[in-house]
Amino acid sequence: MHLVVLGCGALGGMVAHHLVRGGCDVSVIGRGETLSAISGEGLTLEQAGRRTTVRLSAAASLFEVPPADVVLLCVPADQTAAAVDQIRRHMVPATLVVSLQGGVDNEQRLCQTIHPSQVLGGVVDGCVETLEPGLLRQHGEVSITLGTVGATPPRRVETLLGELAASGVTVHRTDDLVAARWAALIAQGPTAALCAIGRCTPERLLEDPATAEVLHEAMGEVAAVAASKGIALPHDVVGTALRTASALRGPPSLLQRLNAHKPLEHQALVGLPVREGARLRLRTPVLSTLLALLQLLDPATTAEPTRAPWAAKEGVGALAPLQFR
Repeated sequence: MHLVVLGCGALGGMVAHHLVRGGCDVSVIGRGETLSAISGEGLTLEQAGRRTTVRLSAAASLFEVPPADVVLLCVPADQTAAAVDQIRRHMVPATLVVSLQGGVDNEQRLCQTIHPSQVLGGVVDGCVETLEPGLLRQHGEVSITLGTVGATPPRRVETLLGELAASGVTVHRTDDLVAARWAALIAQGPTAALCAIGRCTPERLLEDPATAEVLHEAMGEVAAVAASKGIALPHDVVGTALRTASALRGPPSLLQRLNAHKPLEHQALVGLPVREGARLRLRTPVLSTLLALLQLLDPATTAEPTRAPWAAKEGVGALAPLQFR
């Protein structure tokens, strides 16, 4: 199998590194300093204090690598549309596309262009951070729960599961990808939001009873939205989500993107349950507050100081960029 990892940030880089170490034929698609670093020095992953470097094919576009048997989609959710256009023009009839992204609707968006039998989803549980271009740190174990969307040939699914398992990543199979996505969102969305707003790790977040209670309430709101949609979730899904959050070490993706001054993924992780709640006439006050705060912090909306509309002259009403200590 030729596997192409589209998006070589922390998640994509970690997956690519493990696959290469497992003996898989892998290409990565990246850009900027990350692409230059991988092309020149290889891709390094630090795990349990030990660093290993792998060499692999790296390119700026899918059109620069051979046709893929599997495309592992690891770009932020807000870049899905652009990625799908590139995938559609690159793929062959047998290509499988696996979304390893955060959020709950990426597979649905892929299926608007790609046949459902070629679309799969993978729910990633774990934390990986970028230390510098081409250098990643994995915190603890990472697992992937894989599920199909349409009638993907079982033999091809089993082959893909075997490739992932051989890489050393823990792999699970689910028959209800939608439920798995929502269960992950309950754990990941509120945790990532609060960690980004508080500039802290999940461990620090849960040490404070006040912020731990806010996290519990936010997770409950996501679970209530899922239940109102008829999603079949385990009875203690919020308790499981809290235990998942407490096991995480290192900064979640939203905090990493905030620290790197990159646009946030808050619409996929927090905005979607807020919008679904509004559609279902279900109140989500905690999530709505988190969404509003993230919107203020998002580098995409705070790139330039904003002048108040009543400002009459230069220097009046200009808001300084946010400073953190």
